[in-house]
Amino acid sequence: MPSMSFDQRINAIKNWMKEEILPRFNPPSNLNATLILSDIANGLNAHLPAKIEPDQMPSILRHVQDNLIRNAMSRTLPAVRYFIEASKNIPRSEGESRQIGQTHSDMSTYLRLAIDRVRGGKPVSDFYIEGKGRRQLLQHGITEDELAPYDEYIQRIRRDVYHDDPMPTEEPSQHEQVLSGSINRMN
Repeated sequence: MPSMSFDQRINAIKNWMKEEILPRFNPPSNLNATLILSDIANGLNAHLPAKIEPDQMPSILRHVQDNLIRNAMSRTLPAVRYFIEASKNIPRSEGESRQIGQTHSDMSTYLRLAIDRVRGGKPVSDFYIEGKGRRQLLQHGITEDELAPYDEYIQRIRRDVYHDDPMPTEEPSQHEQVLSGSINRMN
């Protein structure tokens, strides 16, 4: 089944708001209700999964509605941000498209910033220099050559901290000396 178009999604959200949300919440009296509904529909649509099939939309909107009702502090129509927050709590059981949308939004924010910082030669978290974060950078177009200055910096810091010998083996540590002394006293 094909996913819904932009217009279909907006219409479904607006119909849902007229049938389910407006009977439960009063729009603010000093603002234009039509504009508020349009802002909410556009904001909510932007934060829903990228691909939604028509049969998934009622369930997704029901979860948003349940979350709004559960967290409402008054009978005044919540602001757009509350609808967006409610959309973030859609259960994973709503299908693969939610997981893809969620992964994409999480990845694009922090990873994109890290990619931009690396390309600009700016400092980044050590998470992106070693391990999983490094693999993510490499998968998204950053090269080993671009990461080389960060590797050199970390090696230089480790040499300074460990005084060129990260694991001294000549003398036992204070912990080992205390432990050894305790064992000798027991014998």
